[in-house]
Amino acid sequence: MFDYLGLPTFNYANTSYSNSNGGFDTNSYVSGIYLYNVITNQLMAAVYPITVTINRFIVILLTITAMVALILITLIILENRNTILLFKAMGYKKREINIYLTGGYIIAAIFALIFGALVSYFILKVAAKMILQQVQLSVYFV
Repeated sequence: MFDYLGLPTFNYANTSYSNSNGGFDTNSYVSGIYLYNVITNQLMAAVYPITVTINRFIVILLTITAMVALILITLIILENRNTILLFKAMGYKKREINIYLTGGYIIAAIFALIFGALVSYFILKVAAKMILQQVQLSVYFV
């Protein structure tokens, strides 16, 4: 029966909330009735190209990240080839060699992850305020 949920707000210019048919005016924002389903669909249609662009950008960045990681792993192995052969000749197990070679990198990766998360959080906090001020919305991020 009802297609949309209309939430009325008081409009000083027009105190009537109904149109000539006795129902809510769905054609104008002047009446003070906001049909949030319609507004949401319009905003989703307007933002769709940006969303597609952001998703493609994320895929490209993930691909670049994977390629850089593979290059770094290859460089680490090539750089430590003599060390790996020496450890094998001395009788170390493969697991012990891996721990020796990757231990420092794992610690650095954990610190980089924590630092990156903190920087991203603070940048998002600042950028979200600026974006919301531009589009004049009030949204709180927890």
